[in-house]
Amino acid sequence: MASNINSPAEMVEINRNLSVSKTSNATVKTLMMGLLAGMFIAIGGAASSLVSMLGDGMSPLAVKLLGSAIFTIGIVSVLVAGAELFTGNILISIGLYSKDITGKQVLVNWCKVWVFNLIGSIFFAWLMTASKVFPENALDYFQNLATKKASLDLGTAFFRGVLCNILVCLSVWTAAAGKDGISKFFLSAFPVFIFVFLGFEHCVANMYYFPQAIFLGANVSMGAVISRLLIVTLGNIVGGLIIATPYYITYEKKRN
Repeated sequence: MASNINSPAEMVEINRNLSVSKTSNATVKTLMMGLLAGMFIAIGGAASSLVSMLGDGMSPLAVKLLGSAIFTIGIVSVLVAGAELFTGNILISIGLYSKDITGKQVLVNWCKVWVFNLIGSIFFAWLMTASKVFPENALDYFQNLATKKASLDLGTAFFRGVLCNILVCLSVWTAAAGKDGISKFFLSAFPVFIFVFLGFEHCVANMYYFPQAIFLGANVSMGAVISRLLIVTLGNIVGGLIIATPYYITYEKKRN
């Protein structure tokens, strides 16, 4: 009887094949899929933020739980609808380990997707600003959020980025185990719920939060924004490699 779940060895092979296809895509395809991923994560960030803004008087725990749960729509949309997310694409390193792709191909893909995610996130933040759907306390909320993120010391931001992408890549990895939409939904959502609840740092989410704050009129140092965005990106890369490397060594390297 066929299993409804792919085995870890099958997931390694799936990600190995994906590494080849992702790095072979035409730039226009990567652009479209990267823009969508940035928008999808921004949708989750905007909805989660609105829950927090409207949660005055409610239990802080309840607000945090609900906001964390709503944020997961971003990763679910990326994985079920299909899009190119920088943090998930750290897993294409498996193709580098297996020598199916080159280091240059990996870096080019990461750079393209990172930039396209950024553009998609900024575009969605602009749309949210133009729509004027946020309540009156939106500026205060995003000012506090942006200030908090921009004020993190670099070491803290880095390690929160590492922890974040351990969970995001676990989300992408386990979603590859599911063979149907329902399985992919639940397998992808829970790890991301945990990273949001614990307060870890995701570079693509921050690509939405910082521009949204700035569009609403928040006062935040651009130098601090750029430096934290870059250090979180590095942490996310390390976190993704922490997932990809052991699986490759355990299941794929033995076959070579």
